[in-house]
Amino acid sequence: MDASTSGGQGSSGLTTTTGGGNNNNNNNNNAGDTTMTTTGSLPTWIPFSLRRSIYRVVSYPTLADKIPFFVLQAIVSNGKWAFPILLGVCAAFALLWLPFWLLSFLITEFGVYAILIGTVFFIGRVIIRLLAFPGSSFKVSGDIEAEFAKYSVRMLDAAVTCVMDLSTSVLSLSSTANQGSGGGGMSSTNYDVVTLWKRTKSYRDRVLGLYFDVLSYVYQDDASSTPDGGSASHATMPHLTRHGNNRLNGDVGNLANVTTQAQSDGRTLLTLLGRLLAGIRGLERHASSVLEGRTNSGESATMIPSEVRTIARNLLETAKELHDILPSFKPNVPDNSLLDDLELQSEDDTADVTIDSVRAKLEQEENAGGTYAAAKGAASSILPLLDPPPHTSVFGMDVLRGTMLSRYAHAQQFWVRRPKGAGQLDVVHIPATNWSPTTMGRNPKAVLYCNPNAGLLEVAVGMSLNGGNISSENNEEVKENCWTDYYTHRGYDVYLFNYAGFGRSSGTSRNVQNKARSSGCFAACAHIFYSAFLDFQPTPSSLRADAISVGSFIVTDLGVTQLVVHGESIGGMAAAGAARHLSSNPLTQERMSLLICDRTFSNLEATAQRLVGAWSGRAIRTLAPIWSTDVAKDFLATTCPKVVANDAADSIIADPASLRGGISQYQEIRREVSTKGVGWVMDTPWEYRMAEFENVCVQQHFRSMMVQQAPVWPADKYMSLQECFHFAACARRIGKLATMERRSNNGGLRSRTASSDGEGGGFSFAMSPKSDGGGASGLSKVWRSMSCCDGLVCGHLGSYVRQGNDWTVMWLCSALTYGGQVLVHVAENRMQQAAVGGQQQQQVTIEQADFDLRPIGYESEESDTVMHPKPIPEVLAVIKAALESNSGDPSLAPIQHELQFCGGVLEYMVGRLTAPPVIETARKALHFQHPTLGCFLNLHCGHNNQYSPEEKERLQSILQEVAR
Repeated sequence: MDASTSGGQGSSGLTTTTGGGNNNNNNNNNAGDTTMTTTGSLPTWIPFSLRRSIYRVVSYPTLADKIPFFVLQAIVSNGKWAFPILLGVCAAFALLWLPFWLLSFLITEFGVYAILIGTVFFIGRVIIRLLAFPGSSFKVSGDIEAEFAKYSVRMLDAAVTCVMDLSTSVLSLSSTANQGSGGGGMSSTNYDVVTLWKRTKSYRDRVLGLYFDVLSYVYQDDASSTPDGGSASHATMPHLTRHGNNRLNGDVGNLANVTTQAQSDGRTLLTLLGRLLAGIRGLERHASSVLEGRTNSGESATMIPSEVRTIARNLLETAKELHDILPSFKPNVPDNSLLDDLELQSEDDTADVTIDSVRAKLEQEENAGGTYAAAKGAASSILPLLDPPPHTSVFGMDVLRGTMLSRYAHAQQFWVRRPKGAGQLDVVHIPATNWSPTTMGRNPKAVLYCNPNAGLLEVAVGMSLNGGNISSENNEEVKENCWTDYYTHRGYDVYLFNYAGFGRSSGTSRNVQNKARSSGCFAACAHIFYSAFLDFQPTPSSLRADAISVGSFIVTDLGVTQLVVHGESIGGMAAAGAARHLSSNPLTQERMSLLICDRTFSNLEATAQRLVGAWSGRAIRTLAPIWSTDVAKDFLATTCPKVVANDAADSIIADPASLRGGISQYQEIRREVSTKGVGWVMDTPWEYRMAEFENVCVQQHFRSMMVQQAPVWPADKYMSLQECFHFAACARRIGKLATMERRSNNGGLRSRTASSDGEGGGFSFAMSPKSDGGGASGLSKVWRSMSCCDGLVCGHLGSYVRQGNDWTVMWLCSALTYGGQVLVHVAENRMQQAAVGGQQQQQVTIEQADFDLRPIGYESEESDTVMHPKPIPEVLAVIKAALESNSGDPSLAPIQHELQFCGGVLEYMVGRLTAPPVIETARKALHFQHPTLGCFLNLHCGHNNQYSPEEKERLQSILQEVAR
């Protein structure tokens, strides 16, 4: 907890009141005002150093601050509760310490302490690794396998049901004809047959044939041994099977990680699928006219040969047999498992099942159930992590991998050796749509996609059987549900891979992925020991090394000349490391086309600080001291064209911890030092904390009598950290006083302790235009405008002020570093439209209107609760007007210095962003001519969602610009 946060809580007993007299703090701006002051402020006759020491003690967070108040009240106020609770705590401590006390007689007390420290260190590293790389956990892969098994059974059940309906309809044609429906044309039953046949053909190729092809390849069955000859080629496209699926190529797997019973069930399923497909083909061959509705007007259903009716009966029997055994293919899971409650995203056959649905359900389970259920669930999750049991269904990762490859033409799997021969990486190559490597050669354009932390290549394209580029009946309809489809539709080959420790990729020479596991207690213990202490564990360095290995293989061994490296989330760390290496290597630097760091962080510690707490950054450094997660360093050192894509409203990676935020902080206030630690939580200087604590002017506690001045362009090329924090403190004080005034006018002022909200202090930051009525004070009007100030690449200023001063510092740095690119992009569009109208202009210039990013007609969309961000020049005009009319508005008297400084900073921002040298730098960065910053891509799609159509179009223009 930040000290400034604690200052607003109940530990100090502060209350707020409205004062009409002089302030005891001798603030010359507060004399005679009617604004809110703090009755609990320390008197000024106490020396400054002593007041700061007292404040530190009062605001220091303690464990009691985290305990609910009703618990403390029950213990303190009731002696009957206090004694048993104290006794229970002592007993629990004694029970916990007893085994260690006994152990000390064997290994001495020093040995016990060493074991405790080592255990805590080991467990801490395990927890950090599970949080940073959940995709390497057997729990995640097991949940994916279980969900895929459920989805596969459901799809097969729908396909078999359709075949049963078709067979029943064909058999009913004779009885319909005997009842008088002959010779007068086709009956309703004929139309049912035609409709069912169209659905059956779709299921035959998209579901039944696909699983048959995959299982045949996995079991390595000879085509001649199967009734259907499933491995036969397509009539016109030899790279496809007869069912229109891609012919598998590479190491898909051999079902070594499923139980013996599951392997036997899989062979039974393969046999039934072969019989079913053979029956469908026989029915098509002997009754095509009836199935396709081509019966002549003089023909009758009674003319259907007896052979067709026999085939239909056999087909119905086979379908019923398969339908009856399908439930046995569902995985054996406990009653309280994920699959009991997890529903598919849609009841439609085309529902896409991804790892996101599994994550969502896991988050719900963490918050459900009592203590016993949580303990039971935790215990049942530990052993599977160390000694995962074999999958109980044939629909495991091997079949999932096969179905993915079957949906993309010419897709194949291959292995890439890691550096120094330590293990190998599982890689999948998916060629561009309409690109045939056999006839057109190697595609010179390719994308290396680096997965996020919970991603595996097996689910990189989703689980839906509707995806891919060969299974759609409407080929003109292009669906881009994943990055693979996006890039392949634009002429790029895509390479997907698993990091070492994820899936089948191994970081050691000991590869047991396709080997059956030994059974028995000794084998289980040996496997647990090896997994816990000896097995390879992924690290940030290993992720970078894996991406470098695959990228080097693509450009050197496969001959790709235009490589795009796209890393999403933690994949941005691997992508930046690979791009830095490839762009600095003389043999490969000309082949690095583009680096895309997509919604990634500047470093992992900063992300943890914003998600968990400020302490977590130091904890990661302590438990994993050799980890290097500095993405900003690799990104800045990359010399090829590069893009930093960021969503300011990302719910996973907080904006200050994002790559854009880290680069901006480094460029603006840390130019002479390294990027290590950028994005970390920054403590507000004590002068500003004490000013907020005593509710006085931010200038009050500076020892120097010199008033802090705002930067001036062009004398000040950059802003200092002190100036940034001063701006943050000024904006915070304005917002706080405006909120206190609004609450006072709305029927009484609540205490600060009753409404504190972190560092936000319990005040609001966005006032609607109509909330204060026409008689709003100057203070309210100023803050209403300032809180909606547009950050160009960030959100509105008020939302950042609410989060804390370091958020405001990041808002300022980001606007100054990347805001120029947004303005140049708007100006170039404006100049392009003017050129179409006949006006020619060579040099890019920024106009005041370019700051306004609000859509046309935004006025009709605004209301009491909805406001668009206001452009910086408009906010600056409001502040200047308030400063000119301060004599007539007493609410502005206490914030004269704050208004002057904020107005000066905004004026500095406008002057700097519109200066020709800055415009030229932004233009070069926007068009990949700047060696450091990179092009900024502003997103509004969240952390895990796909880009919007506008964002995809912008990315496509970037790809076209860097294409050679």
